[in-house]
Amino acid sequence: MADGPGASTTYREQAARLRALARESASALLRFELLEVAAQFEHLAELAEHKIMAHHKVPQC
Repeated sequence: MADGPGASTTYREQAARLRALARESASALLRFELLEVAAQFEHLAELAEHKIMAHHKVPQC
């Protein structure tokens, strides 16, 4: 998994690209697989965002 502020954007862009490919596919199996991988990229984006938020969190005194 990539780190940094741009990682979540990159993962979301890849997810969107895969969803677009799925829409164009005539194969139900290929559509399913593409959407599954897109969901995994979305999950990676969420993890990257949480990691950034945790890194920038100010400790409570």
